[in-house]
Amino acid sequence: HPGRERARLTDIVADSRELASLASGDLLRTLRARERLKAIAADRAAAALLGVPPGHPLLAVERVTLTYGERPVEHRRGLCNTRRHHYANDLG
Repeated sequence: HPGRERARLTDIVADSRELASLASGDLLRTLRARERLKAIAADRAAAALLGVPPGHPLLAVERVTLTYGERPVEHRRGLCNTRRHHYANDLG
């Protein structure tokens, strides 16, 4: 059901914001992140969420954020429709 998928996506965004909030304080320090990008074709679920037809080209972004001892503290996956938008990441 599309409504349930959107609710879960909203929950994920909220969780990501909470993590970013924690990371900016003294409780959790992120030291670096690794990102991998790959061109993929939208499956039915992604197509429905993004409002594109199945098979539409998307950019898959996977990020792992690390803290001390190379311990992962965040694993994020995202799908970007780059038809009208760009993926941008300012580092530094």
